Amino acid sequence: MGRTDRLDRLAGRAGDLWSTVAKWHWRFVDRQGDWLSKGQAQTLYCKGYDGLHSQSAQAVADSFYDSSMA
Repeated sequence: MGRTDRLDRLAGRAGDLWSTVAKWHWRFVDRQGDWLSKGQAQTLYCKGYDGLHSQSAQAVADSFYDSSMA
């Protein structure tokens, strides 16, 4: 599968979501002193995320938590 405009848009949306999850996760930690769970982040940021299927959006949040917990 070659590069297409649609794939570029999806990759951009996934990157935007990853940044959103990361930003709000760390703001929550800074302000509340607690970590959001993966499930909480998925509920807050992934449902109805424009341009991504819900499972794709959840996978983006999973990748943030997997990388930040490693």
